[in-house]
Amino acid sequence: MESLPADITSPSPMVKVEQEEEEEEEEEEERGHHVTYSINIIPCDIIEDVLSRLDAESLMQCKRVSKSWLSLIRHPSFINLHLKRQQPCMALFRHSGDEYRCVLSREVIFSFHSLENFDELSTHRFPTTFKKASRSLILMGSHNGVICLSGQVHIYLFNPAIKVLRTLPPPPPPLTPFQWDDNSFSQLGFGYDSLTNDFKVVKVCGAYDTGIRCGYSNLFKRCAQVGVYSVGSNSWKTMEMPNLFTSELDSVDSSSFDVVANPSLTCSVVVHNSIHWMLRFHPSKELNHYSFGIVAFDLNTDDPTSEGTANSTLTSE
Repeated sequence: MESLPADITSPSPMVKVEQEEEEEEEEEEERGHHVTYSINIIPCDIIEDVLSRLDAESLMQCKRVSKSWLSLIRHPSFINLHLKRQQPCMALFRHSGDEYRCVLSREVIFSFHSLENFDELSTHRFPTTFKKASRSLILMGSHNGVICLSGQVHIYLFNPAIKVLRTLPPPPPPLTPFQWDDNSFSQLGFGYDSLTNDFKVVKVCGAYDTGIRCGYSNLFKRCAQVGVYSVGSNSWKTMEMPNLFTSELDSVDSSSFDVVANPSLTCSVVVHNSIHWMLRFHPSKELNHYSFGIVAFDLNTDDPTSEGTANSTLTSE
C-alpha cells in the first residue's frame, strides 16, 4: 500500500521555501536537548493520541518541539489517524466581495463553516504569489481539507490550513485531437482514495473533430479523453471514456443527444470512494426537454460508471 503524500495532508508542505525548512530544523536541534527528558517520560501512545486530535495549524507548531515529534507527525499512519479524527464535514465558501476586501486586489479567499449552525470557523487566502492565476480560479472539489482549483490552463491543489500549494504538471498529449490544454472545455473531479492513501484529480475532455459538439456538451460520451492524476506518483495517465449510456439510451442514436455537465454544479462530490458528477441528457435540438443522470468514477479502480438517468423526461418551464 502506498503511503499518503505527507506534503498535502500534514504540516510537510508541497511548496516550501528551503530557507524556512532549514530554519525549522535548526530550531528543532536547539530545542531538542531541552525537552528530551520531559518527552520521554510520556508514553508514546499518549503523545500520538493527543497530537492526533489537534487541528492542522496547532500540529504545525508541534513539529518544532523535537525531532521525535516531527518524525511522528510526518509518519503515514499518524497522518491517517489525524485525518480520521478531524471534523468530517464543513461547508466551504469562496469569497470575492467587499466583505473580505478582495474585489480590487483580486484575492481569492475561502472560509470554512460548521454544518450545524454555519458559524464561520476560519478564513484562508490563496497564496499571493499566484494572484494573476487566482483571478479566474474555479472551485472544482474538496476532500480531507485539500481544495482543487482550476484556472484556464493550470490545476492547483491547496491546503489552506497549512498554506501549502501544488501546481499540477501538464497532462501528457491526448490519444486523439482534443481541447486538452483548456480547462474551460473540461470537467474536473477531485477526491481521496482511502484504499491506496492517495489523492486523485480526474479531468474529462470532449472531442472536437469527430462531429460531436465540444464545450460542456458530450464530455462524458464514448471516446472522450480522461486523464487521472495521482498525487502519490505526481503523474498523469490517460484513457478513453467507455460507452456509459448504452443501457439507458439503447433506442437513441448517440449523436442525437447531448450529455451536459451542469455549469452551476461544477464541484464534484465523493461518496463511497467514488467521484460523482450530476449531468443532463437532452436531444441535441430540444434543449427544453431533458433528464438527469449521475456519472461516478471509482478512485481505486479508475473505472467510470453510469449511475442511471431519471425515469421520465423533464420539461423546463
